[in-house]
Amino acid sequence: MTKQEQFLWVVQTSLLAQQEPDGVTVLMLEAVKVSEQLPPDKALQEAVSEFCDWAVARLHGEDEPEKPNWWF
Repeated sequence: MTKQEQFLWVVQTSLLAQQEPDGVTVLMLEAVKVSEQLPPDKALQEAVSEFCDWAVARLHGEDEPEKPNWWF
């Protein structure tokens, strides 16, 4: 599994565990885009954690939570 595939798998599993189906599809599409931007030196666990923190904030109603600086 590539780093990109691992990122997508862990993000998908984490978001689905939130049990809030509304908006998960949009967040998964965003995860696909973000997975293509993962810096080679960024640890998978750190990238997933940062993305999921942002995504959960979005699921809970925050309009524009801050994105990690590696994510354009």
